[in-house]
Amino acid sequence: SEAQWTYAARSGGQDKAYPWGDEAATCARAVLDDGRGVGCGQGRTWAVCSLEGGETEQGLCDMAGGVYGWLGDCHPPGGGLMDGPKDGQAYVTECSGDFRLLIGGAIDDGPEKLAQGNNGLRAFPGGKAEWAGFRCIRPSSN
Repeated sequence: SEAQWTYAARSGGQDKAYPWGDEAATCARAVLDDGRGVGCGQGRTWAVCSLEGGETEQGLCDMAGGVYGWLGDCHPPGGGLMDGPKDGQAYVTECSGDFRLLIGGAIDDGPEKLAQGNNGLRAFPGGKAEWAGFRCIRPSSN
């Protein structure tokens, strides 16, 4: 859900601009378009967790840049990201068609697009794109 992703990408819900903190997004921390071109000038996605320094405090990597992550939340009326249910469940009421949300930014986004709250978009779940993926999650053992 958007709530779960945001909590994880902000190192446990902290008020940070990026998963690693408030320092601007660069190719040292995320795979993006830094002016040299898509994927930090490589023209493609990179291997998972290939950049050190872009992780959350919990060690989650690639929460910004690389590929957008599919969310279980539907696209709300009026669009964009929203302040979803506080219990971590996906927002699935008052949906705008069959569209779902993607979050996290991708290889062709500039640094400003990777900032928290600026990196969501909508897409139809049946579509395919090299800039969209998903993250497997499991319940906490705590």
